[in-house]
Amino acid sequence: MYKIIGTILLLTVSITTAFPSFDQFLDRFDKFYSGDEYHHRRDIYHNNLQSIEEHNNANNNFNMTVNKFADLHSSELPKGFFQTHR
Repeated sequence: MYKIIGTILLLTVSITTAFPSFDQFLDRFDKFYSGDEYHHRRDIYHNNLQSIEEHNNANNNFNMTVNKFADLHSSELPKGFFQTHR
C-alpha cells in the first residue's frame, strides 16, 4: 500500500514541478475564472497535465507542454487543431 501511495505522490510532485500550477497558468495567459467555472477549468487543466506527462514519458518523437489551450477540453479546441501538416 505504501508503494502505491508513494507512486501517486511522486507523480503529483512530478506534474506540479514540471508545469505551472493552475493559478500560475491563469496569470501567464491572462485568464480569469470564478466559482464553479474555476473548479471546472482547474480539473480539465490537471487532466491535461496528466495526459501531457504520460505522453512525454512514453518516448514519443516529440514532447508536449502547457500552452494557452491547457484549460480546454479537446472538444472545445478550435476546428482543425489536431490536423497534421505533411
